[in-house]
Formats: sequence, C-alpha cells, structure tokens
Amino acid sequence: MRGEFEIRQKDDRGRHRLLLSGELDMHGAIELEDAVLGLCQAGAVGIEINLRDVTFIDSSGLRAILAARDQCRTRGAELFMVPAKHPGPARLFELMRLDDVLPWRVPSGRGL
Repeated sequence: MRGEFEIRQKDDRGRHRLLLSGELDMHGAIELEDAVLGLCQAGAVGIEINLRDVTFIDSSGLRAILAARDQCRTRGAELFMVPAKHPGPARLFELMRLDDVLPWRVPSGRGL
C-alpha cells in the first residue's frame, strides 16, 4: 500500500514549515513545488521542508526539492531541510551526492 502524500503548513512571521508525510512522488512533487512557489511569491523569509515522515522519494520528488532550493535562492528566502526518519530518503540523497549539498538541520523543537 502506498503512503498517501500530505503537506501540512505552519507559519510564523514570514517563516514557514512544510511538514511532509508519505511518498513524495510525481503527484506530491507538484504539490510541493506549488507550495514553495506560493510562499516565495508571498515574500517568505524562510522555508523549512520537513521530511521526517516521508517514506519514499522518487526522481520527481527530488527534482521538486532542488526546484524549491533554486526558487528560494532566487527570491532571497532561507531554505533548510529536516531529514527523514526512514532510511530510504537518506540513502537517495547520499547516492545522488546531495547529502552534503542541501541545507540540512536537525529540528530544535522550537520555531523556525
């Protein structure tokens, strides 16, 4: 059974946390790209893409994450990623040599 993709959003004064869960595939990638684009266009100061509850990422999901990084860079918004608990996504970033390229942070439990 596939893990249904979901994005929940939490906002705090121009900083936004996107809490992703399930499988980040072609359909979820579109949702993620739209969410990040909308936040950047609205003047986001910072965006956290939280992958803690993501169990799978395909090439479309990976492309969406890289597009989010580029969109934030273009718009001057800080972007950082919170790694998944599931080993599959971590392995993908390692294989693609993105584990040291993307801006990773371990959440502190406080705001952004």
